[in-house]
Amino acid sequence: MSSHFSQNISIKDIELNARENGLTLKLYATDGIKLSEISGWFNEATSWSYLTFYNMKGDINKINQVSRPKDISGFEAIQLNQSLQIGLRSIYQISQFEFYHDKNDSTVIASLRYPISTTMSYIEKQEITSKEKNKTFLSSVINENTPYYLISIILAGLLILQI
Repeated sequence: MSSHFSQNISIKDIELNARENGLTLKLYATDGIKLSEISGWFNEATSWSYLTFYNMKGDINKINQVSRPKDISGFEAIQLNQSLQIGLRSIYQISQFEFYHDKNDSTVIASLRYPISTTMSYIEKQEITSKEKNKTFLSSVINENTPYYLISIILAGLLILQI
């Protein structure tokens, strides 16, 4: 792809998603994008992450209206002379950037990963929540005043009769 041709690439749509281990930005372009024309970095002083797409253009008003998850507290697209820059502020620090694409496709996925300590904290919190839900369910099964108790007694009786 020549430099002149690549300057005609523009963004059709963007999707932002939050995951347990970070954020993903899925970018749909009018033509294929070279990974060598994408960069990303995190500014620790401001907690903003920046993605720069060289030789690309986009409808700034449309991009700035993109739906974003609650983990993203700020989002802004800026069109520069030679590039399109997307800034986003996460409620968690970003420690790593990875970019993926299929050479035959015009979609790029930017993965902005949280530090492993943030991810582990999230997993531990989920495990505690899951254990609390299981305890609540078990206590409702044991409580004689619930339908779960009656169903449990019937199922236990049926199992005993089959043995």
